[in-house]
Amino acid sequence: VSVWVRVDLPVGGSGFVGCFRNDVGGAGAEGWYLGTSATGQSFAFVLKATGSGVAQQLTDTSVAITLGRWYHVAGSYDGATMRLVIDGALVRASTRVTGPVQYPTVGVKLAIGAWAD
Repeated sequence: VSVWVRVDLPVGGSGFVGCFRNDVGGAGAEGWYLGTSATGQSFAFVLKATGSGVAQQLTDTSVAITLGRWYHVAGSYDGATMRLVIDGALVRASTRVTGPVQYPTVGVKLAIGAWAD
């Protein structure tokens, strides 16, 4: 999935697009999202797969978000490798997750834009 995004206010752990249910600690988290890291200073791709104990987050600290600038941010997962791509460049990849995406079973839909809360 990919998005064009401009961050005007850094918010930690905010999603731009995703189908994700979160909880404290990550063990009950399900789904995926593209958004910002916990600090709000970089981009992140978060995903929970059936073969992983907790949701995994790819964060790229080499690309600090410049407020007011447009970025093309993409995340991909093929069942074995997560990838985070910023402005056409692969910035992080991980094989720490395996299996299909573990989607939330109830109450969560695809969200585009800021989280409801």
